[in-house]
Amino acid sequence: MSPHKLLPTVYVPLDQSEASKEVIPVASTIAQASGASICYVHAPDELEAASDLIEHLHLRREQIRNAVIEQVPGPPDEMIPRFAAQHPNSIIVMPMNASGREEVRGLGPVSKAVLQRAGCAIVFTPFKARPGAWDHWKPIHMVLPQDSSAECAAAVSPIAGIVHAKNARVTILHVPTYGDLWKTPERAALPIPRYLDQPQHGIRAWQEEFIERLRALANLPESIEIRLVLGMGEPVAEIIETSRAIPADLIVMPWYRDYPNATVLRPVLAQADCPVMVLPIATAEQATKVA
Repeated sequence: MSPHKLLPTVYVPLDQSEASKEVIPVASTIAQASGASICYVHAPDELEAASDLIEHLHLRREQIRNAVIEQVPGPPDEMIPRFAAQHPNSIIVMPMNASGREEVRGLGPVSKAVLQRAGCAIVFTPFKARPGAWDHWKPIHMVLPQDSSAECAAAVSPIAGIVHAKNARVTILHVPTYGDLWKTPERAALPIPRYLDQPQHGIRAWQEEFIERLRALANLPESIEIRLVLGMGEPVAEIIETSRAIPADLIVMPWYRDYPNATVLRPVLAQADCPVMVLPIATAEQATKVA
């Protein structure tokens, strides 16, 4: 069990879709790594019992041990955020969409509504046509897109509870245009040195400072290997290409809770091949910033 109690409850919305079934191993792994409990949230049909759902989804004994199944009627996009709000440090694990088709990319209407309403971490899992595609998933290699702001670095603190594997690796992908906050000195930003090809101008010292600040703000233990990659191209392409090159098990995306203007987050969710953890950034200017 992790010493970090940052994720007290993992909420898993369930229905009888294949997409819903596929996220269960991801949720179980996150709960086990973080020492969290699991709450399966289900909006049942009038005559549907919890036992029927368990049988249909073929839940294994270890997946329901110490777990709670909450049956609450009502619109899922309202019910799920309400349950998660009971624990400020909770996490929701759900499919990108409920289509059950691998070629359908991006968030479905329920997932999109939950993202906009929930104030906690959410892990969106892409659907894979191969049965059991996520059965052995572990968050070993993570990609963290970052601008130079302290808020963006602090937002990723929930991953501290799930990166305690001995071989866990975190790749920080610095994307200067990711959030635009790096331009504001009063936000404790770390603007990138002007001359990247000249070490004497401080690029190495800047890289070390950037890594150590993120480690401190996100509460990442010293045992976790962290490297910094400078992304100089278009942010979405940099994030997707880096995640595929590693290949990443998890992309960790801070965002400013402004979905219509989330010009980086939305296409990343549509193109990602691995689960994406979306984390709200705590700032008073969310409405005017782009994630």
